[in-house]
Amino acid sequence: MRTMEEEPGVSHAGETDDDDEKHMTLRRADWAHLKASLSKLHDARPNLSVWYAVCFATAAAAGASIYPVSVSVNLPPWVAPLYVCVTLSCVIVGATMAWLERRYGHEMRQRLRDIEVDVHEIEQSEQV
Repeated sequence: MRTMEEEPGVSHAGETDDDDEKHMTLRRADWAHLKASLSKLHDARPNLSVWYAVCFATAAAAGASIYPVSVSVNLPPWVAPLYVCVTLSCVIVGATMAWLERRYGHEMRQRLRDIEVDVHEIEQSEQV
């Protein structure tokens, strides 16, 4: 039976005498694949900018039409308040989407940084 040191292409972080701590061997090719996948996650954030841009553009168009609609004649009385509601709704939804994207992006970047630090520490401990 081969030990971990004799197994070709197998990397490990080290062994301890502590029975509570368990180790798992990982092939170098798998480790490289995990690191490559991690680097791709930087671009994998959901992008809501198109959606909140549409919301803000709709709000701007509806908002710019509020005054002309309110001074128009022969329109039902509910049309001007509808434009106000559409404007406010689109601003609220767009702002919420922008906030969510920013918050989620910040959390995702922080988690990725933490994982990259862990990966670096594992690689440093292996080189010792």
